[in-house]
Amino acid sequence: MIKKLLSGFIAVVLSFSLFGCGSNKNEVDLMQNVSLKSIGGFSGSGILRINHNETDDWALIDRNDQNNYAFFQSIKYELKGDKNQDHKYTNGDEVTVVANYNENYAKQAGITVTNSEKKFKIDFLPEVFTKAKQIKKFSKELEQGNKKVLDYILNEDMHHYGRNITVDNTLIGSYLVSSVQSQVAVYVDLYLIHRHSDEADLIKGFDTVSDLYSLCAIGPWETTDETFEYNDGYMPNNYSDTYLDGSEYTEDDINEILLFRMNDCTPYNVDAENKDEYTIVKIK
Repeated sequence: MIKKLLSGFIAVVLSFSLFGCGSNKNEVDLMQNVSLKSIGGFSGSGILRINHNETDDWALIDRNDQNNYAFFQSIKYELKGDKNQDHKYTNGDEVTVVANYNENYAKQAGITVTNSEKKFKIDFLPEVFTKAKQIKKFSKELEQGNKKVLDYILNEDMHHYGRNITVDNTLIGSYLVSSVQSQVAVYVDLYLIHRHSDEADLIKGFDTVSDLYSLCAIGPWETTDETFEYNDGYMPNNYSDTYLDGSEYTEDDINEILLFRMNDCTPYNVDAENKDEYTIVKIK
């Protein structure tokens, strides 16, 4: 009798050891291995993907239990309120990831889902520079790079076809031109260039003038690595020129050349009339 009681006691202890008194063996947190990542775009146009490490679920899957297996197969993750996965996200946005699953399979498998939603605050999308302070750390690199381009322009013009041309330049200002929609930002030094010679040695290609003015926008563009690029192989890619009737220019002239410089660096053309699609900030 004592032996039978002991056997029964041992069996009960084993049972509690395997499944636990108040055990959470069959409790599943569907958000435990979930995260978000960027798969494209910048802040303001970011596209997100839900990351779920399925390998951590394998230890919970019992392929001998049809309901258990069916439950884990039924789990589908989505961004709440974004069923088409086409929303454009911005750093600072809060989004909720939801795990949808078959409740009937969970019940039949004896599984209790403890968590099927999780909020995330987005702070990992690359930024399109729209403020002067964002490029402060690049100021020395930008000035050196643009000076190199200006020296090229002046040297080419002064020795253009062997002509004796004088080239003067006046800095109008430094600008940051950006478009979140186009995912590009351009740092531009804008100069008024004055090419002139005497009547006996007119400017090549402009044989009826001895004075030629232009607005010259010099600048590279931002990349997703937050660096600025120059094309040393073909220097003319690093600037844009627009010719003027004289030494006078307007704000529209400035905006036109700045936007041209930005549009030259992206397949998406931004029109000057659509002022909500671009930002122009004068840095100095």
